[in-house]
Amino acid sequence: AKCSDSDGDGVCDADDKCPGTPAGDRVGPFGCSCDVVIRTNFAFDSAVLTAEDKATLDKAAARLKELEFVEGTATGHTDNIGTAEYNMALANRRGEAVRDYLVSRGISADRLNVVSYGEERPKHDNTREETRRLNRRAALIVTVVR
Repeated sequence: AKCSDSDGDGVCDADDKCPGTPAGDRVGPFGCSCDVVIRTNFAFDSAVLTAEDKATLDKAAARLKELEFVEGTATGHTDNIGTAEYNMALANRRGEAVRDYLVSRGISADRLNVVSYGEERPKHDNTREETRRLNRRAALIVTVVR
């Protein structure tokens, strides 16, 4: 007998911990996306998480505790203001802020890596303040067991 699979991800609704997974997402045995990206943004020259970012990371930590995830990488980024060397160190602090926060929420540190890109991988144009602020970020990229 075929089971009900409301979101069409190949996992029966009775076993699906992530109902409503977007179409086309690669999912694990619990119906949750295998590749998850969470972004945080930072103030200029800061590696301090905002209350909003902490709330987002709290949800991510709760979900990671439910799932069998292999590893995660917190990537740190900056805008192009300052020296490349300084920005690389700041990006590292941003990635560490994300990792450390998740560890404080019970996620194993040995499953979380930090990679710094500094100003090397902007998502947006660095010519205007409105777009530079979007480059002051960290991204958490998580791979879940399939």
